[in-house]
Amino acid sequence: MYTTVLKNMETLMEEFQDKREIVWCELIDYEPYHKLIMQDLKDLHFRVLNRRETLDLQHSLFVMNALARFHAMSAILLKRNTLRPSEFEPFVFSKEKIVNFVIVACLKAMTKAVKLTWDEQWSFLPDLLNKAADNCYPILRELTKPDAGRFNVINHGDCWTNNILFQHIENTNLPSAVRFVDFQICHYNSFAWDVTFFIYSSIRPNIRRENYIQLLASYHKALCNTLKFYQYPESEIPSFRKCIDEMKAIKYFGAMVLLSVHAVTTATCDEPFDVDQNLKNDSEGGVKEEIFTDPNYRESIKDDIKDFIEEGYL
Repeated sequence: MYTTVLKNMETLMEEFQDKREIVWCELIDYEPYHKLIMQDLKDLHFRVLNRRETLDLQHSLFVMNALARFHAMSAILLKRNTLRPSEFEPFVFSKEKIVNFVIVACLKAMTKAVKLTWDEQWSFLPDLLNKAADNCYPILRELTKPDAGRFNVINHGDCWTNNILFQHIENTNLPSAVRFVDFQICHYNSFAWDVTFFIYSSIRPNIRRENYIQLLASYHKALCNTLKFYQYPESEIPSFRKCIDEMKAIKYFGAMVLLSVHAVTTATCDEPFDVDQNLKNDSEGGVKEEIFTDPNYRESIKDDIKDFIEEGYL
């Protein structure tokens, strides 16, 4: 990604005299298995925000615009055959081991927590969670297969709070620049995979629910503007309606992210996810039930759970 893909994006920006800042951390020097020197973003006053608090609307919109630019540039390079889909590994959540390791483990831990500590009104939920744990891999295996009928790009693959650094206007909390890091699981597929992962893992649930259309509209506008700037065929630029449809097609993944990744990364307890323990127990025991007994987590996602049940995702 750093030595080829992102370098090609920089070359593309130079070709079209795109004077905007890049949205990734630059590679300074690299020697396989021995040396990796990255740009010092801290020295440029970039910082990671608190993962437990997740992102407000301003920062979320900023990420959506930057992600759209990244996706659009990848689409140009794919169109030119500078990049080829076959050069990229499948999305990690198409792999059974990862699904079991992350999603199934969390669903099982949540099942126990709901039985022990949630109100009686949620007594039906453990059965639904158990069923989801049994079915999620076959469903994701099918959903993650690239579909030529969608707007496919190179996805970052792990776009969440800790992989996004912000620069702010001096003495304010207003974002002025953003950098993505950790490109090790990039993959070729619909743009919706990155957007879904980001909005369900890293945005405060109430802000996502209240501003979903605004967030997606901001992404679509930045996508269209960047594609047009780089002279992508206008007839192939996806409409806003198509973007909404692509997001809806994989909303199931959003539900699974909210009940697993979001729960772990926003947990207030120490070491919510024990990797070694999880591997030893084959997706059992590595996730602290305390994550799901936290009343703040329950309160923040209860409306989403109701929607997921009504829409058939649980």
